[in-house]
Amino acid sequence: MKLVELNPEFVRFLPELICQGMHRREVVSTFAEAQGIRFTSPTNPEQKVCVPFRDRGAPADENMGIQWGATGSSFADLTLSPSIDMSRGGGWHGFITDGEVR
Repeated sequence: MKLVELNPEFVRFLPELICQGMHRREVVSTFAEAQGIRFTSPTNPEQKVCVPFRDRGAPADENMGIQWGATGSSFADLTLSPSIDMSRGGGWHGFITDGEVR
């Protein structure tokens, strides 16, 4: 499955907290200005996945401090490392490599 099929949005995190470990977000246009990405879960269309990028200025407490390495220039070629593991709540566990979700 392609990442572009999951309604992805590049985001920047704002100082305002929604709840502990989750900051308000705003959508940005490009990977260059993004601090993370938000997209629909590949296994549950009711659930959104939000991934803060490492070394991009995402708040240290966002997502309990877990951040991902991100390379690429757009949704079409984005690679995140390591895998995204939401399986604790019965969610998706997988990889985004070169714009492909597996």
